[in-house]
Amino acid sequence: TLSAYRRDWDESVLTLTGEPTRWRVKALTHEEMVNAERSAGIHRRSELGAKLYQVQLSFEDDDERARWHDDLTLRERKALTEHVLYIDRWMREFVAVGVMVIDGEGNPQPALEAIERIRPAHLQTTVLTELCLRVRMISTMDLEKKT
Repeated sequence: TLSAYRRDWDESVLTLTGEPTRWRVKALTHEEMVNAERSAGIHRRSELGAKLYQVQLSFEDDDERARWHDDLTLRERKALTEHVLYIDRWMREFVAVGVMVIDGEGNPQPALEAIERIRPAHLQTTVLTELCLRVRMISTMDLEKKT
C-alpha cells in the first residue's frame, strides 16, 4: 500500500481509521539543509558504514541480508551501526526544521514531540522517513515549482 501511495501520492489507496494527523511541511533552504546535515554529524559519520548501508539496501531477500550481516566483522558492524544512528539524527534534524503538526484548531506544534508519542516504535521510523522524503522532495524542486 505504501509503495502504491508513494508512486502516485493518491491518498485513496490508504486505509485511515480515526482522525488523521495533519502535517505542515516546508521547503528548506540550501543553508538549512547543510546545517541539518552538520548538526546530525555528517563530518563525523563513518564512510565505511555508509558503503555497508548501501550494500544492505541492495538485498531483496531478508534471509540473504541476515546472512550477509552475520558475516560482517565487528568493525564493520560498528561502522554500519554508527551510520544508521547518523541517518536517524539527520532525519530528526530535517523534521525539526521542516515540519510542524497541525492539531484540530490549526495550531502548529513541533513535529518531533508528536512523533515521539507514536507506538509501536518502528512506526516512528516510518513517519520520520515519510516526512523527510516530503521535505527533501520540495526542498530540491526548482525555485519556480516551490511557489
